[in-house]
Amino acid sequence: MAAEVCVGCGTLAPQHPIVGVAKVRDEFAAFPVCEKCWRDPENRKVVLKMHFFERRHAKIAVAMAGSNTLG
Repeated sequence: MAAEVCVGCGTLAPQHPIVGVAKVRDEFAAFPVCEKCWRDPENRKVVLKMHFFERRHAKIAVAMAGSNTLG
């Protein structure tokens, strides 16, 4: 398995526990985020303008991104 890079700080890990969902080129995508960046914005080297979800909810989060339907 290839290592992932945290989009907040660049830390490598086999798999980060959190994903951030953001819009890129008119599509939404999930990006790996380490636990430190998720819990402590001071750990980030870049500003993350995204919504955070547990990795297990990544597919649903990306599918629902941009929707204004709650429930």
